Amino acid sequence: MKILVTFVCVSIACVLVYGAPSIRDVHNECQADPATHIEDAVFKAIHDGESFDKVKVGAHMLCMATKSGIINQDGTINKSAVKELLAVDISDETKLVEVTNKCAEEGPTPSETALKLSKCITENTKRGRHGHGHHHGHHHEHHHDHSVH
Repeated sequence: MKILVTFVCVSIACVLVYGAPSIRDVHNECQADPATHIEDAVFKAIHDGESFDKVKVGAHMLCMATKSGIINQDGTINKSAVKELLAVDISDETKLVEVTNKCAEEGPTPSETALKLSKCITENTKRGRHGHGHHHGHHHEHHHDHSVH
């Protein structure tokens, strides 16, 4: 099971729960529910930058984000929790507010919101993009981006 947790961590879920020792518990709870269970191969696909079932992964991410308090029960984003999360990597207050607002944009459905949110947080923290000081167009985001680690 340790390998599975590593895959989740390496992909996008880990960044949702900085400082939360209950990450394994949250992950296990979501994995225990057939509706939000994800196979090992899917985590590997996410990690490798391959295409994956966004409906299934979105449901899993929504489960984790909701249990972690990043997304509220009604599917809306908990902006203060997102800001707190981003503050771990972003010390500049102006930039922090800018990125928080950018990442707190909701998608058409709660699960798509969870996918968008986790992707945005990952791009603006772990991958160090917050240092660029300007926005990158979405058209630069390709599925074969190998910089996701």
